[in-house]
Amino acid sequence: KHVADCEDATNDEEDYKENSGIDLVLGSDLIYVPHVIEPLFQTVSVLLGQNESSNCILGETAARRKPIFLMAHSDRREGSSVTLDMVLEGAKAAGLETNIVREEPGEGIYIISCSYPQ
Repeated sequence: KHVADCEDATNDEEDYKENSGIDLVLGSDLIYVPHVIEPLFQTVSVLLGQNESSNCILGETAARRKPIFLMAHSDRREGSSVTLDMVLEGAKAAGLETNIVREEPGEGIYIISCSYPQ
């Protein structure tokens, strides 16, 4: 199974962990209100936690890597009350490490990676 949806992960967590391996979870335009931060990172924790180290193949090179969640977040989206700090704290509360991979200066747009500590 190469693609998984969140319903798979949250309906039967144990069965999901046994039958799936995830290298990368991507997300964009996910958080507009604070009350979705905790459930989002709970789901991400399930998706990342089921595969402690996966075999990512990039071109001809195979490397052992831990799975990551890569998301885009905009601090300045109209109607959003969610700040970058709220997103980072939500990830931390779920036991994830974060790294701001890219920031668009003056735009309030961030690419954030989240993963479990080594």
